[in-house]
Amino acid sequence: SISLALFAIVSFATSNLCVARGAQTSPTAAAVRLSVFVGAPVFAIVVFFAGQYETVPLPAVGYFASVGFLHYIVGRTLMWGAVKLLGASRALVFVALSPVVSLVLAVWFLDESLAVWAIFGATLAIAGPVIMGRLKGGKPDGSTSAPDLRRGATRAVLGSLAWGSTPILVKQGLNY
Repeated sequence: SISLALFAIVSFATSNLCVARGAQTSPTAAAVRLSVFVGAPVFAIVVFFAGQYETVPLPAVGYFASVGFLHYIVGRTLMWGAVKLLGASRALVFVALSPVVSLVLAVWFLDESLAVWAIFGATLAIAGPVIMGRLKGGKPDGSTSAPDLRRGATRAVLGSLAWGSTPILVKQGLNY
C-alpha cells in the first residue's frame, strides 16, 4: 500500500539522518552492535504478533542467516563507516549501487530476464543520488581529505555489494 511505502521512505530517511549524527561521535562497531541488539528483539515481536513464525526448513535458515550477517553486520559496518568518513550525502550515493548489484546478480545467478525498464530504473537509481550528492555533500564542516574519500568510497562500494547480494540469498531461501 502507498501509506506503508511512504512510512518506509520516511523511516529509511530518518535512519540515515540518525546514523550520520551518531557517526560524528561514536565508533561504527558500537553503532552496529546497538542497532542489531535493539532491532532483533523488535523484529521478533513484530513477527510474533503478525503470526509469521512458521517452521523454516534448515537449508533456508542458512540462507536467511547469511542475509542477516551480510546485510546487518557487514553491510552496516561498511556503510556506516563510509558515512563517518564521507558524510551522509556522499556515502549514501553509493547505496544506489545495491539495487544495481541485485539486478546483475539476479540475471547472473537466478536466470532472471533483464528488461529495458529494469535498465532504465537502475540508471535512475544511480543518477538521482549522484546528482543530489554533487549538490552538497561531505562532513558538516565541509572537509573530506583524499585518504578519507578513498577509504570511505571503498567501504561504501563494498557495503553496497553486501546489501545488493542479500535479495539473491533471500530468493534462494524462499525457494525451500
